[in-house]
Amino acid sequence: MRNVFYLIALAYAHQLSANFIWPAVGAHYGFFDVAVWLSIALGLVIEFFFIKKLVPRVPLKTLFIVTVLMNIASALFGAVFLSVVDVSLQHLFGLSWLWQVILLYGATVLVNICVESFVCLKFWPDIDKQNLISALAVANAISVGIALLGVKLF
Repeated sequence: MRNVFYLIALAYAHQLSANFIWPAVGAHYGFFDVAVWLSIALGLVIEFFFIKKLVPRVPLKTLFIVTVLMNIASALFGAVFLSVVDVSLQHLFGLSWLWQVILLYGATVLVNICVESFVCLKFWPDIDKQNLISALAVANAISVGIALLGVKLF
C-alpha cells in the first residue's frame, strides 16, 4: 500500500516543475490542453532568446534543437529528482503547501540551471560559463513561474 501511495504522489508531483510538465502534465491534464502547450512553448521561447544572446552566430535551427535538447534532459532528470523532492517536502517534512511550492520552485530552477548548462556546454564548450548560468537562472525563473501559473490557474 505504501508503494501505491508513492506512485500516486509521484504522478501529481509534476504540478510545480516547468520541465516536468513535458512527461507528466499531458498525462494528467490531457495532451490537448492549451495551458499545457502554452506553458511549454513560452518556456522554450524564453530560453531560446536568452541562449541566442550568448551565441549570436549560431544558426536558428541549431539553437532551437539545443534548446529543446536542454529541456528534454532536464525533464528526464526532473521527472525523478523533483518528484522525490516534492514527496519528501510534503510527506516526510510535513511542510505547508506554501513552503512546499516555494522550495520546490527554487529546487526546480536550480536543477534546470545545472542540467541545461551541462547540455549547453556539450555543444558550445567555449561559451562564457558565468553568463550562461546567469542567463539560464533568469530564463528558468521565468519559465518555471509561467509553468506553475499555467498549471495552477488553468
